[in-house]
Amino acid sequence: MSNVILQPASGIEPREHYQDTVDNPVALSRIRSLITNAAFESLSIAIGTDSTCVWGITPSMVSQWKKIRVGDKVMFARDNRFFSLSTVTWKTNSHRLAVDLWGFHDSGDTWEFIYFFGPPEDINIPYTDINAAVPDRKPGAVPQGVTVLSSTKAQAALGVINQVTSPISYSDFGDAPNDNPSELQTFSKKVRRGQAEFRSNLLGAYGSKCVITGEGPEEVLEAVHIVPHSVSGINELDNGLLMRADLHHLFDDGLLSINPITKIIEIDNRLQDTSYWQYNGNELRRRDDGRQVSDQYLQERVTTS
Repeated sequence: MSNVILQPASGIEPREHYQDTVDNPVALSRIRSLITNAAFESLSIAIGTDSTCVWGITPSMVSQWKKIRVGDKVMFARDNRFFSLSTVTWKTNSHRLAVDLWGFHDSGDTWEFIYFFGPPEDINIPYTDINAAVPDRKPGAVPQGVTVLSSTKAQAALGVINQVTSPISYSDFGDAPNDNPSELQTFSKKVRRGQAEFRSNLLGAYGSKCVITGEGPEEVLEAVHIVPHSVSGINELDNGLLMRADLHHLFDDGLLSINPITKIIEIDNRLQDTSYWQYNGNELRRRDDGRQVSDQYLQERVTTS
């Protein structure tokens, strides 16, 4: 389940930051020289566009930043209401990037604990609605610093969000735009418009855990197309699995397969003497809503491979 981030954006500095890096998304070209090459590559893959919204947190709130995960919902707050909503796509700790984007706080700190997200949608949720729904939250509570709601508190907040937006459900995760296979074959650099949203949806659906091992962290997990993206361009949730990078390679090479009917993991006999053999015969992990991936694309992969 996604966490819900309650992010204040009132006061002079937060309002300026919101205008500078949310109302006006930051170009990746500006970010490139301020983080490592590896981090920049990960960010580029995660967001899938040439710009991104950015928010930062000071070191005093680092414990809350550590709770933030890709796929979490973030609601910005001011004037007694939550006024915008988005989904986290990536995060990093970068003093240099924070100084470039926002300068320094009066305390001498900067907002170096950073998370990224897509352009937010407008909402209008009074603080009182969240306070009434979330367990143990005081009726008159006003967001002070960043607060990350998890577990039952996040579930309660998501219930309120669902009432004012299109419902957040696993059936909606198929909304990542599909790509045109002819474009993929025409250009040497593949056009993958839906990749960032595809991965974000899979992280949310599988709770940021590998479908084979049941473990993270997110940094080693990759969005896997069951029917190859180069063939279909299909970014629907049912055409996706979340796998550790090395297992993804085995899947692509045919050394790891999944029975379309039983959903049993099958490891090639050549790997009997490796650690991968421990997964042979295990059932594929289900999504967090209890559903198993559908037969359709698994069967199509078998018939087209």
